[in-house]
Amino acid sequence: MLHTLSAFRLTTRDAMRLHIILGPTSVGKTARATRLAKDTGTPVVMLDRIQCYRELTTTSGRPRPAEIGGTTRLYLDDRRVADGELTAADAYAKLRQILQHLVFRHPCVILEGGSLSLCPALFAGDALADKRVTLQHVTIPDMALYRERLYARILDMLAPNDHRLTMLEELANVWPLAATQPFVRTIGGFDVLIAWCERTGIAPGELRAAARHVAVRRALAGLVLERHIEHAQTQQAVFTSLAAHTANISSMSPAAFPSAPAATA
Repeated sequence: MLHTLSAFRLTTRDAMRLHIILGPTSVGKTARATRLAKDTGTPVVMLDRIQCYRELTTTSGRPRPAEIGGTTRLYLDDRRVADGELTAADAYAKLRQILQHLVFRHPCVILEGGSLSLCPALFAGDALADKRVTLQHVTIPDMALYRERLYARILDMLAPNDHRLTMLEELANVWPLAATQPFVRTIGGFDVLIAWCERTGIAPGELRAAARHVAVRRALAGLVLERHIEHAQTQQAVFTSLAAHTANISSMSPAAFPSAPAATA
């Protein structure tokens, strides 16, 4: 289901336009953002703290190049797990810096994501002030179908076939960094895999070998699925509340989002 709302005050005729695509994991935000970016020549800025990490492309659900079709996609930072956690406050500060930079190059920008820490901060802060903003609130259409699609995606994350590291390999690579293990434990999906390792006595570095057994791989996928479902339901509740707080603002169709002129150097 798609909800379209217009938000926030416009103080100048030439205010920067932002189109925010907000929703739970795996509801089609990337496809919507990519279509709009292709149609308008507009860059997409990701509202996601974990996709900033080079070593976590599979675990964070960072889109493959084929999924974004040559469009421009900007991440809040370029980090390694050894750099530690990107806090919500730091992520918000980096988002403001990116928007301040883009305002001189693009009159229109797409914001896409579902961060439970960053998205509420975006609406509570001043980053949207003096901008023309539209919001697409994408929700889970049908839970049974959603579970089926999400499970298939998680199985792919555990055993991708496009030469990317699997989620299990990413965990094995970052777990030896003792200083960042507390952060790694908080990452969605990693948390339940680490808990499973502790229950079974299998080290995170041995998960890939263990998951060669179909029964083990399916069991791990089931754990990650339930973790993602729980997270998605929380996202849906939080974002529905955010959208409701903008319900008194006049509507504006995202189809009216204008084509952006070529960026200046």
